[in-house]
Amino acid sequence: MYHLKPVRPVIFVLVTLSLVWPVPAQTTGGRRIVIKTMIGEVKIRRGTSATWQDARVKMAIKEQDAVRCFVESEAELETDDGSVIKIGENSTLEMTAFSGAKGGATNTSVKILSGNVLSDIKKLTGKQSKFEFEMPTASASIRGTRVGFDVSSDQTDIRVYEGTVYVVPAGAREGAEVNANQMTSVAKGQRRVQVQKLQEPETKPEPVKKADSTAVPSDSVKADTAATGRGPGADTSAAADQEAKADTTVQSPAALNLAIMTPEEKAAVKPGEQVTVTGKVSPASATVSVNGKSVTVSSSGDFRTIVMAAQEPGEMDVTVDAAFSGQSKSVTRGITVTMPAAAGPFTFAVTTPSNGQVFAKPVVPVSGTVTPGAEVSVSGIKLTVLSNGTFSVRYRFPTRKPTWTWFLKRRWEATRKPRCGPSLMRLNCA
Repeated sequence: MYHLKPVRPVIFVLVTLSLVWPVPAQTTGGRRIVIKTMIGEVKIRRGTSATWQDARVKMAIKEQDAVRCFVESEAELETDDGSVIKIGENSTLEMTAFSGAKGGATNTSVKILSGNVLSDIKKLTGKQSKFEFEMPTASASIRGTRVGFDVSSDQTDIRVYEGTVYVVPAGAREGAEVNANQMTSVAKGQRRVQVQKLQEPETKPEPVKKADSTAVPSDSVKADTAATGRGPGADTSAAADQEAKADTTVQSPAALNLAIMTPEEKAAVKPGEQVTVTGKVSPASATVSVNGKSVTVSSSGDFRTIVMAAQEPGEMDVTVDAAFSGQSKSVTRGITVTMPAAAGPFTFAVTTPSNGQVFAKPVVPVSGTVTPGAEVSVSGIKLTVLSNGTFSVRYRFPTRKPTWTWFLKRRWEATRKPRCGPSLMRLNCA
């Protein structure tokens, strides 16, 4: 007899180990853009996130990221090819596209939401490469340019210092080239680009210069070398003296520039109408007055104010004065105050009912004449006025005491207050 011992069941557990290797983040064709420098309060928003976080130097910027500079703040973005985008205070931009292809073509698109931006874009490599700036009122295509933008929701000012920019107004099919030392302003709803001469100097700050051992000696150093036979390896006290003198040289103040955007010369306005005066001054610390009254200048040099047109027809001057560090400039625009065509005399007469007329029923025939084009209503009911100015209607009074009021254009009105009896209705005209 065999005895079977109970066997404890053995359960085999198969454990599968999966090794997860880190996958490199998706790149933009090997391209890279970082925050080169920053001053003050600068924030960055990643992708579609609604949260803004503090930015820092050398932080990488990716597609769909946005950068915002607050009051008295600025930041410089630098791409791997050396292009620089400087963001001024109270400015926001978004990197909508930043990619590269195998053939070397690159695609860069920057949306400037507001504020001022100054860019120094290196010459693009490859015919298929694109670098575009998009603003609320226009877009600009660039192929190697130094250009400045002042952007608001209603207007974009574009100033080209070097190279060529092709500007297309929002919603338009065609645009125009803006070349070096030219500028244009594109307002909301504008469909054509109007190019004019640049009216302010370049304001792009120079980068911090590093010591350069290969720099060409100054003329004084060359003369000293020729006279003494001492080369770069000899005593450099003369060069040191020259540098010390240069350090004590007082730099001349920046040139004052003033440009008026509106009103246009010989603009026609009505007596007493508000006239909007807009323009730009540089440096932004200059003082500006319009017809003798001081106006506020923004950090980017823009100013805007309202003046009232004269009450009588004729010619009127709008004079803008600017002053900075002993310099002064003045620009005058002449506008024409015209009197609108005089309208004919306003007439209004009620033919029926007559004053004191008694009616047995609460139905009153209403008729009369008025200046053609005017509107007539009885107790809120609009009447039809014929081309000759006549009107007529049979008006039924409500059972309660009514109030009969005429509403006319030009604030003309007549009021009738009738009294109601038990069986008769007597109309007393005020």
